Amino acid sequence: MTFDEFIERNRDVLIGHYLISEVLGYCGLETPYPPQAMSDAACELFWDEIRASIPLDTMITDLWNWDVHFESHLDDDWFYQAIFGPPEVIAACARDVADFFIEQCYELDLDYGTSPDDPDFEEMILEESEKLIRGWRQNLRRRVAESGASFLTSAQYEQIEGGN
Repeated sequence: MTFDEFIERNRDVLIGHYLISEVLGYCGLETPYPPQAMSDAACELFWDEIRASIPLDTMITDLWNWDVHFESHLDDDWFYQAIFGPPEVIAACARDVADFFIEQCYELDLDYGTSPDDPDFEEMILEESEKLIRGWRQNLRRRVAESGASFLTSAQYEQIEGGN
């Protein structure tokens, strides 16, 4: 199913959410989490596809050179809030990434020309973390929107079906 087909199929549900948000004076939906009925294979494929949208042009992904993946060390709640949560959570999610990055600077003795204690360095890492999350969201939107195609290929759907 394409994203446009999904929107069309769920148009009435979305209208209901929209009208309720108008009455309550806020715009938002609950952050989506995969259903518990989702197979392990489907969950892993889902996570792989989401991870494929991580921007590679940030200092944060430098950690991958040491085989340290922030996205594997932060908990599932962080993961779903960072990618699918409302805009208001980006700063808190960025703080978590920045704290993890700085911790890794100490553990791995990484040298960025300044001490991890330096407030300017901390501010720079916080900005990089926010850039990472915003870029990740943007890349994911772009991937979903490309050609109006389904997010997963038919071979990936078959892989999921075989894993159930």
